[in-house]
Amino acid sequence: MDTMRMTRRTFAKCSGALGAMAVLAACAPTQPTATPVPPTKAAPAEATKAPEPTKVPTAKPAAQGPARITFIARSNDFEMKRQDETSAAFNKKFPQYNVSNLYVSFAESEPKLMAMYAAGIPPDIYGVTGTNPYIERILRGMVLSAQPFIDKEGPDAFKDAWPVVLNVFRLSGQTWAIPPSLHVAGVWLNATLFDEAGVPYPTVDWSDKSWNWEAFVETAKKLTLDKNNDGKIDQVGATMDHSSPWYLTRMWGKDICPKEAYDTGLLRRLQLDKQDVYDACLASMEARKDLIWKHHVSPQPQESGPLSAMGPMLMTGVLAMQCSGPWAVWGELPAKYKFRGAAMPWGGVSGNGTQARQCWPDAWEISSKTASPEAAWAYVKFAAFDPEAIAISVKWTNTMPVTKSGYDTWAQQYGARLSMTPEEQKTLVFGSLEQAETGVADHIFAGWVKLRDLRGPEFQPAWENKKTMKECLDSFIERGNQALADYMKEMGF
Repeated sequence: MDTMRMTRRTFAKCSGALGAMAVLAACAPTQPTATPVPPTKAAPAEATKAPEPTKVPTAKPAAQGPARITFIARSNDFEMKRQDETSAAFNKKFPQYNVSNLYVSFAESEPKLMAMYAAGIPPDIYGVTGTNPYIERILRGMVLSAQPFIDKEGPDAFKDAWPVVLNVFRLSGQTWAIPPSLHVAGVWLNATLFDEAGVPYPTVDWSDKSWNWEAFVETAKKLTLDKNNDGKIDQVGATMDHSSPWYLTRMWGKDICPKEAYDTGLLRRLQLDKQDVYDACLASMEARKDLIWKHHVSPQPQESGPLSAMGPMLMTGVLAMQCSGPWAVWGELPAKYKFRGAAMPWGGVSGNGTQARQCWPDAWEISSKTASPEAAWAYVKFAAFDPEAIAISVKWTNTMPVTKSGYDTWAQQYGARLSMTPEEQKTLVFGSLEQAETGVADHIFAGWVKLRDLRGPEFQPAWENKKTMKECLDSFIERGNQALADYMKEMGF
């Protein structure tokens, strides 16, 4: 039986067990009854069109009481607390509506959603669930376009929002989903280790190209130490948590996904047959491998276990820099250390590449089968843009609000925990969100799920120094393109 928690019993009848998916390596969700949008039959180079905007249904008046909607999300403790409090605030502020929350374990949440959709009783709003194939749901006809609601609000209603908020889940000139919060990119530091080693903190200025890959490596070397002189590394300088060829190649100024994939949401083939893209991908992946084996500023496999035995390495004082999302400094921070953030280093050779160029937006989508579209939109809008909801979200998850004005709430509630001046914090956060052009590949491409499942086993021999990176990359390209072709066929595209 899957682990489930409901604040109301509206969907208690749907709580049967479903087949489990492996965490972070789930297969594509079961095909729902919605008809997939077929590809255009023109020349292969022509981009496949996204679905036409779904006509907003007219809500049927409730026989009595408020219009009821249900929201589904994964059963993460802090996220559930945020959601419960947000729903209570919404229900109080808008008594004409009533939202219930359905929580399902990470592994079961995506199958649960697809089963409910196929049964004709989907939740009204899809929150953060499982592997979150946001674009795939849109292409399957499961999502109601948010564009009519956005247009009705007027051109000035979202001027305060970061551009990525309305642009990241966009197809055919339509915005289909709204993120309630954002996760900024950056490098997270155990500042105490920098102080002890007398090493200056990296810059918070995203435009400073002196903070490049070479500078990142040299800084990491100064912070990699054998403190007790026993011949074993007991403090490492840096880890690059991002191991995806999509992420790293973009840091080197190229992209393994073609433009049409961003335009259509369909990733049919990797453009690694282009020599310049291939070279950038290989160079960036080798640069990450060199952190482990050439420079030895990241832990080798035999070192990872002992170094992480006491908990997250940044928190326990055995790691100085972690290239990651902001979850690296979530939760209770140990009082014995100070923590900071820094801009991502410029990739490529001597900074001739780029930086992250993305953030992590978790989208909320309205079901195309909802009977209460106005209520669903009201809740999505409230959660993302209402100051009360923003304060609740920051309180429980420390995520960044989608509005620029919401930054002050984050700074007041969370920013003081970091050893940074208010100016440094604002420079870091605003710089990160200003450079963000997109979300991550998992969320914006139908088909990436196959590459995500393939990526680990294909590149692991290189990370373990058992094969060359070129051998692993060449195998990944061949198997990845075949997996994408098979997936498009399965999806009916």
